[in-house]
Amino acid sequence: MHYVPGMSTSPARQDIETIRALLEEIEKPARQLQWARDNPKRAWTVKTHTAIERGVVTIDLHDLGQKLSRRILSICERSGPELHTGAVRFVTGRGRNSVTGPVLREVVGNALLAQCKRHGWNMHAEGGARFILIIDAKKAPKSARGALEWPILAGGVGFLALTLFFAPLLGAGLCTVGFFIWLSTR
Repeated sequence: MHYVPGMSTSPARQDIETIRALLEEIEKPARQLQWARDNPKRAWTVKTHTAIERGVVTIDLHDLGQKLSRRILSICERSGPELHTGAVRFVTGRGRNSVTGPVLREVVGNALLAQCKRHGWNMHAEGGARFILIIDAKKAPKSARGALEWPILAGGVGFLALTLFFAPLLGAGLCTVGFFIWLSTR
């Protein structure tokens, strides 16, 4: 399904259709990779390795090497400003199947940092195996920006207030740690 102006489709659905169309060119070289030839079910395809997670297109780079992963990052860089959700998530994996460790995590992280410097975008790691590229913070969902919803913030403030009341030294320590964590994210 392709986006048709005037049709009621979510921004994330529009983005995934755009990304899938652009990344179809990756499927053929991905089938030529050694592990895909050994096990064709592992071959990278847009259907099996792209999805929408928490309102953002997610591209799983498992089953790709460095070269094809860089190609995907380049395609996303060129098309990024057109995305309606203003963000893209990349899954690199933890490198458990690599002899030298998490190669893709380093390659992708460095490439995304370079894109951020070139375009004034932002990115952050989401766990050890995922990166979120924020192309337009005004469009990006709160979950992609790493912003907390008000109930979570209210619960944290309530917990700290109760801790200050019932255990003042512990509460003061937790407030200090929380303040420094907050400062480090700014």
